[in-house]
Amino acid sequence: MTKEFENLLNLLKSSISENVMLGLQLAQNYKSEFEAYFGCLVKEYENMYAIFLADENGWEQNPVFLLSERTDIFLTDKKIKQIPNGIRVFQNAIEGNFSFGLLEKLPKEIGNLKKMVDLSACHTHIKKIPKEIGNLVNLEFLSLMENKLEELPKEIGNLENLINLNLQKNVLQKLPPQIKKLQKLEKLNLHNNQFIAFPNEIEDISSLFFLDMSTNKIENLKINCSKFEKLKELLLYENPLKNLPKEIGNLKKLRWLYLDKNQIEIFSKEIEEITKINPLLSILEDELPF
Repeated sequence: MTKEFENLLNLLKSSISENVMLGLQLAQNYKSEFEAYFGCLVKEYENMYAIFLADENGWEQNPVFLLSERTDIFLTDKKIKQIPNGIRVFQNAIEGNFSFGLLEKLPKEIGNLKKMVDLSACHTHIKKIPKEIGNLVNLEFLSLMENKLEELPKEIGNLENLINLNLQKNVLQKLPPQIKKLQKLEKLNLHNNQFIAFPNEIEDISSLFFLDMSTNKIENLKINCSKFEKLKELLLYENPLKNLPKEIGNLKKLRWLYLDKNQIEIFSKEIEEITKINPLLSILEDELPF
């Protein structure tokens, strides 16, 4: 690294915006070195800095001004519809939150943030997730609740370290077969989507202990219980269920089964059989404890 470029970095690290803008002007003379160091164009960096500069709370919470050194990205409640390509500058970010805004999509450059562990993009207008999401192999927590998602990319199966996946309040009708590769997944929330059948693709995820399939459109419940060895909590309330397989009783670790807002009266015999198989199971039939 040249002495001149080191001085440029010191300007970009400054808490004084005038110094940063001066550094970006000087960076035009070191484009190749700049792009090699930051992984983005000078203009892309400038665009991202302008967005963050408008969020004083973000700086106060984490006063690291060189974007490539920040370990978090908070772009919540922004009026932007598209995140600039310069997002890739956050190469050391482990936490990202893009919720409560007007976003219509996540950029494919999100796949460059390979150290990301916790990613949220909730309450937006996102309809599609880029396939590059599959590059975030260190991701453990992914929340995409309350968007307009109709499908997930097959690359979601690459996130083999994922522990918690929140997809509630979207318009999903099915899941990609590759989701079964998420063998560390413990919590899966599919509340309030458009499923008309139980997603058999998740039946091979033996690590699940919490599964929320409530507020969907499932009538005929077909579920293979043999792999759900750790499942403790199963939410099926507010579905037009017409059957309740007694095999659910074979889920030996299951302790809570939520059936509120279903036609419970037709399940009296099935519930009796299930509780005989698994006497430790509590079946909630009336109202939820939250």
